[in-house]
Amino acid sequence: MNVKITGGRLYNALIVALSAWILQSFLLPLLVACVTAVASWPLYRRLVARLPWRMAPGATSLIFTSMMSVFVLAPMMFALGALLAEAHALLLEIAAADKTGIAVPHWLQNVPLVGRWVAARWQSELAHPGALSVWTEHTDPSALLGWA
Repeated sequence: MNVKITGGRLYNALIVALSAWILQSFLLPLLVACVTAVASWPLYRRLVARLPWRMAPGATSLIFTSMMSVFVLAPMMFALGALLAEAHALLLEIAAADKTGIAVPHWLQNVPLVGRWVAARWQSELAHPGALSVWTEHTDPSALLGWA
């Protein structure tokens, strides 16, 4: 079989290849949307059966999409709120620790091999008031963000 490659076929293949390359980033969201649609179809049919029959299909779709969005986003908003509250409490604890200094934990000296050295280092670096501010001034913010 002799396949003749012409300019038109080459351009068509190039367009198909470039289209596939561009659309490959949309493939995963498209698959997630398909799975969600298939999984929620029975719920949608139940909702349509309970709503008045004169309601437009676009309105029922809007109501169902809104309900599903609230169902998915409400726990995420709750988690975000809890995370922000905990972060605020942590920052208050850090500020209080900076004002008074961070005492050496009593168990640190009992750590084998390095306990006494770490406790002495802790005492010299973090135990006095304002030490945390001085310590954070010596850190590189870009390295810290990169690590985080």
